[in-house]
Amino acid sequence: MITLYACNFHGAFAHGTVRDIRARWALEEAGLAYETRMVGREGLSTPEYRAIHPFGKIPAIVEEDGLAIFESAAIVLHLGERSEVLLPHDRGDRARTTAWICAAATTLEWAVSTLGRIDFFPIDRDADATIRPTVVRVVQTRLAALTEALGDRDYLEGRFTGADIMMRCVLDMLSHTDLVAPYPTLTAYMDRCAARPAFQRAMRDHLAAYDKELA
Repeated sequence: MITLYACNFHGAFAHGTVRDIRARWALEEAGLAYETRMVGREGLSTPEYRAIHPFGKIPAIVEEDGLAIFESAAIVLHLGERSEVLLPHDRGDRARTTAWICAAATTLEWAVSTLGRIDFFPIDRDADATIRPTVVRVVQTRLAALTEALGDRDYLEGRFTGADIMMRCVLDMLSHTDLVAPYPTLTAYMDRCAARPAFQRAMRDHLAAYDKELA
């Protein structure tokens, strides 16, 4: 059975967006059996966990044979090797899906997470207030481009793939803002993804973890 490493020590502002939701969702979509192991703040820096995730972050998975994979995008891609739901077999479809996964994790998430850092973890309030409008414009540019690329398709590649897991989760990191609201195509896309039973199971378990004490 696959072991998923997750955590439950973030404040309410992060519930639903901590990156283990991406791995949970991918595992649920793929129909792969897994168990969740919660890691406390102190546990992230232990030699045992650093052997699994060198940077001491969440999430990570360890497969039945002991293979450890870290970083949410890498986990989605890796699980895609075991499930065509996540990663198509067709060479072209597979390449485009991979490109979208990378775009979500880099082009989109960089700007979105920068905005989140400013809003939730200001370093220099005056400096952050100065650069925030520029970051917002970058996010808006990315959202407009994503809207155009999605067009009238239900999902990024027409049918659901691991790319939609990554993209929907990145967009959800903007939930503390109203930046997605002007793009009805994206709000409908997010709702469509959230209606999937696998997402609902993953989110249920992700949120339930915050009601439990760490072992």
